[in-house]
Order: sequence, then C-alpha cells, then structure tokens
Amino acid sequence: MKLTRNENNTYTLERENGTLDLTANEMSFLFNQFAKYSLRDNIEYELREADGDTIDLGRYPYSFEELVDEIFTDLEDEVDYGNLPSDSDIQDKIADVASYYDMELD
Repeated sequence: MKLTRNENNTYTLERENGTLDLTANEMSFLFNQFAKYSLRDNIEYELREADGDTIDLGRYPYSFEELVDEIFTDLEDEVDYGNLPSDSDIQDKIADVASYYDMELD
C-alpha cells in the first residue's frame, strides 16, 4: 500500500486491487475518525487495566459503554483540535470519573 500526495492537494492511495483518490478534506475526515476510534479503544483498554487495581467498574451506576462514552465525550474535542490524548490524559480522566462516582478502591 502506498499513499502519495499530489500537486493539487489531493492524495492517491494505491493498493493491490486499485487506487483511490481523496481530497485533503476527505483525508482529514478519515484521520479524525480513525483517531476517535483509537481513542475509544484506548479508553476501554485503560478502564479494563484499572478495574480491580485502582477502581471498581461495578460501582459505576450505568453500563460499561456509557462509562466509555462519558470519558470519550470529555476527550474527543482534543482529537477535533488535532491533539491526541495520551495514555496519561486518559488515566487522569478515568481517575476524575472514578472519584465522582466513588469507584476508587482503597
């Protein structure tokens, strides 16, 4: 697979089964959406890592998906501004939410 930037501010993605031409706006949209999917995956991972270690997910009054959504909503604007939240940023947001819902383990 190969991605080429063209002179007219378009991009060509070459694959074995053909090519795809994309505008800069389309590339930006794809990057943004991919970053948001990655952020959601990272939030889920960090929550599962913290469960039983520093927090108790069972104390959250709603579903796991709603917890992920709550944290994601607070961080997704960063992606829109071109800043990808770090693992530390995600962990800090999880700690804030855990504190609010008294999910912290002693």
